[in-house]
Amino acid sequence: MGLINDITYPEGLWMGQKASFIYQPIPDIVCTLTPACYYTTKRKKVYWYVHSKLLYAPQRRGELFLQGGMFNDDLDNETLYRDEEEHLAMLYLSPGISSSMRFERTFVKLSHSIDLVDGLSLQLFGQWRRSTPVTGNKLWMLWNHVNPEQNWSAQDSLNSYTSRRFPIHETAEFGSSIEWNPKPEYRTDRWGRRVDVARGKTAPLFTLSYRQAIPINKERDSQFSFLGLTLRQRVALSPHWALRYRFEAGHYFDKTRIYPEERIYFKGNNSSTFISRRSPYAFFTPIAYTPVDRTFARLNTLWDTDRFLNKFIHSQRVPLEETLHFSAYWGVEQARKPFFEMGYSLTLWRVLRLGLFYGGYNFYQQRGYALRVCLRMAELKHLL
Repeated sequence: MGLINDITYPEGLWMGQKASFIYQPIPDIVCTLTPACYYTTKRKKVYWYVHSKLLYAPQRRGELFLQGGMFNDDLDNETLYRDEEEHLAMLYLSPGISSSMRFERTFVKLSHSIDLVDGLSLQLFGQWRRSTPVTGNKLWMLWNHVNPEQNWSAQDSLNSYTSRRFPIHETAEFGSSIEWNPKPEYRTDRWGRRVDVARGKTAPLFTLSYRQAIPINKERDSQFSFLGLTLRQRVALSPHWALRYRFEAGHYFDKTRIYPEERIYFKGNNSSTFISRRSPYAFFTPIAYTPVDRTFARLNTLWDTDRFLNKFIHSQRVPLEETLHFSAYWGVEQARKPFFEMGYSLTLWRVLRLGLFYGGYNFYQQRGYALRVCLRMAELKHLL
């Protein structure tokens, strides 16, 4: 890993390093320790974390994970889904106001996962977090800085939280999830642990999750509960077409006190540039930091093909990968109309990805456009 880990507007360059230490006392147990420390050039502040992992019961894929530290995150990072995520360096342009809203957190989190039977796994977690608003969060146009309090009136202030400073607060949260793969296929890795190589491929992958925050002794403590269901799969339809999809439905049973960094966002940040891990199942054209409704459903589909430009460009020197994007979102209890989005992305040499996107409510109201240029960091390292 290089010295520069990330680039964000409020913090500037994230300069630092992390290291991983692995210890295997006996064949069935593997311990890892990963400390990290970064200095931010604009905020002139040091952030750090320590991750420790204990792998045991290799035939049941037991994993105990303890982490803690003081870090700075984007508002949507806490609930960002991680399905098939890639490490990307991204330039992202969308008309109108851009934003990068962040918060500081001091945290400790303990999680555990294990296979109950073949194809069925259980995950449990508990965490304590103290969240602090970060000064310097601003909204800006592509060329000129703007005051968010004066320029947010054109957007839905009831559903957008970037114009508000949330108070310092604490969160005591616990949760669980059950993941079911009806047709698992296991292989053994170099540590002797089973790996499900058919996860989300031979059959839909079902995940039922629940999370709840309980106030302990302060009136500003978080208090909410959420239940969600997701389905995900990759289906090879023909030698020239493959479908990847992710469907999610969820409901908040309690929203007494839920703060911006704890919400699930229909669309997250609108940062112009960043380096991070991102899932391909995402929306690109709605207003930044639009949270989901109390009851909602969303579907993201990606159609991978070689039937468009590849029919006209027959060059082994320029390998092409093409993807069509179709996505939809519906907030059940709102009078708001469903949101639809479509896009096209082209990947050159497996490294450079270009994408154009269009979306709107009922596909034509409050419409938006987006241009995305990405470098796939893992593939770039192979070339270098």
